[in-house]
Amino acid sequence: MKTSATAFPFGAPSLQRKSQCACGGGCPRCSERGQSLMARKAADETSPGSTQQPQVGYVPEEITICLDRNVPPRCHFTSRQERLLSLVRYDARSVTSRALLAVSSGDPYMATLARRIFQVSDVDMQAIANTVANILDKLRALPLACGSCGDDDCNVAGVVAYTESDLSGIVICQPRFFAGNLVQQRRTLIHEAGHGAGIDQGRVTRGAAETYCREDSSVQCVDPCGNISGDLRQNVDAWARFIECAAFSY
Repeated sequence: MKTSATAFPFGAPSLQRKSQCACGGGCPRCSERGQSLMARKAADETSPGSTQQPQVGYVPEEITICLDRNVPPRCHFTSRQERLLSLVRYDARSVTSRALLAVSSGDPYMATLARRIFQVSDVDMQAIANTVANILDKLRALPLACGSCGDDDCNVAGVVAYTESDLSGIVICQPRFFAGNLVQQRRTLIHEAGHGAGIDQGRVTRGAAETYCREDSSVQCVDPCGNISGDLRQNVDAWARFIECAAFSY
């Protein structure tokens, strides 16, 4: 249930950091050092009137894989990270709430959008509203834990967050999660809340690789998630995309 950093949209590298710390860059002190710059960059890219295309802040993989295997798997968020997570979580809840309002409004465009994104000929809008409501509940309820490079699931190239196997919470892998901009971080939380809501459990049971609906930043809401096979209503990332498209189309 891990979310890969390669699935962030707008994947051009823009920020590189080196670490001399024995942890390899994953401890709170290392993350504190670079967090102010990354948060400021994210805010600049997503501010009203900005002409910049959002870009992901790139953290080289060699500094995010643990060099010291004695690093505890759980860490503590810095004060800046806690403030940023509060902002991202509020944004994710607001977008999902607006999507739920849109889906429940009876607007015929929402059914058109659902058919397009999930690539189906017929949709049950009440079932879609129930799923969006369930994802919103998980965004409100699931705790966010800090995962260091000592966490075996975070200590994998590209992983920025994952949902606990018992669906009890979301683990935020630092520093990778905080290298993204606010739009990317919001999308990641919605994605992981979808896992928390139980979507995609068949894939997890089979041990199949996770597929994403957002590799190409040029893809618009009018386009389907053409890179994903199978029933897209069982794909968490298709739901994350639908929620954002519904919210910003309403």
